[in-house]
Amino acid sequence: MGVDTWQRTRYVGLVCVETGVPLVVDTFQKRLWLMRHRITAWADAVALYREAHSTRMVMVLLTYAKVEDYKPGHINYYLKLLKQSLREHLLAFAWVAELQERGAVHYHLVLLVDKGTKIPLPDKSGMWSHGLSGIHTARTPFYLLKYTGKERQKDLGRYPKSCRLYAASVRGLGEHLGLVFRHNADLPRLGNAEGERVRSGEFQYLGSSVTADYMTDVVLASAMR
Repeated sequence: MGVDTWQRTRYVGLVCVETGVPLVVDTFQKRLWLMRHRITAWADAVALYREAHSTRMVMVLLTYAKVEDYKPGHINYYLKLLKQSLREHLLAFAWVAELQERGAVHYHLVLLVDKGTKIPLPDKSGMWSHGLSGIHTARTPFYLLKYTGKERQKDLGRYPKSCRLYAASVRGLGEHLGLVFRHNADLPRLGNAEGERVRSGEFQYLGSSVTADYMTDVVLASAMR
């Protein structure tokens, strides 16, 4: 049996042109940090809308029958069919991808719709033909945040190469809340190895690495000599 030697590049080495100070970017932590921040911004916008409007909010779960059935376009195709079905009654949605113990990707979605809107069960309706699905009442948009912080299920090295972690849309909440969402979700994409923000500036690329030790002991050490 062969050994899979592929490993995802995680660390990127940069140096600030102005100060000469090196920076190690943990791309895993950066992606998780951006996901949590943007899902929070989405939940804030949805919560504001719900204060003034009568709505229904549901949680949708999409699973794969087989690990190898995953394709990156499946989630977008489901949402395309859902938008066609619900039309203007779909006000906002957000989803987060997780990895099950068996290695299969599965999705948690929260949908905000007009009150009285019925959501077709994805697998029974044919909108999701890759495994089982479920629909449950969601009492708060912040419920989705619990799925952004499960470190055990957010080992990005085990995710498929092409797998997105999340998406969020406030398509039907109006221009004002759309601006609120975009403003609150807009953060610099650069962070250090601990996921913390760093000030903006011009950075020069030094190299990339799978491990933090190789990044600091070889890439940065060689570049800074």
